[in-house]
Amino acid sequence: GRPGDPLRVGSRVSDIVAGVFGAIGAVAAFAPHMIPFPATGQAVALMPIRLSAWAIHDVFNIKDDEQIFLAGVSNSACLVCCCSAFGFVDVKSDPRLQSNNDRVKARDSMLPLCHCQLVLTLKNNSKKSELLTQVNRLMWLISY
Repeated sequence: GRPGDPLRVGSRVSDIVAGVFGAIGAVAAFAPHMIPFPATGQAVALMPIRLSAWAIHDVFNIKDDEQIFLAGVSNSACLVCCCSAFGFVDVKSDPRLQSNNDRVKARDSMLPLCHCQLVLTLKNNSKKSELLTQVNRLMWLISY
C-alpha cells in the first residue's frame, strides 16, 4: 500500500480463503464416511442397508407394481398413528418396542410384521388413497 496506509488484502485472496474454507467443510462432512475404512478396513454400508436412526424408513411392496414408503416413523406418536391406521397391533402392543431405540434394535423382526399387515390392509382396500392421505396428514402434524 501507500506509505502510512495499512496493506489491504486483495479480493482474490478473500475468494481463495473462502474457497479453502468451503473445501474443508466438504471434507469434514464426508469424513465420518471416509474414516471408518482406514480404521476398520471395511467400507461404510450404504444408507438403505446400514443401521438407521429410524425403526421404519422403508419402501414396502404392496401389490405387483404398487409400493408405499413409510418415512421417519421414529417417535412414539408417529408409530401409534401408523399402528392404528394400518393395524400393526403386534407392534403397537409389544412392550419390547416402546422406544425408538428398542424398535431400531428389533428392526429385523419388526419389519416383516409391518409388511404383512400393510399388504393385508392395503391390497384390496378401495379407500386406500384416502387412508394414506389421512395418515400422511396426521404424521406431518405429529412430527412438527
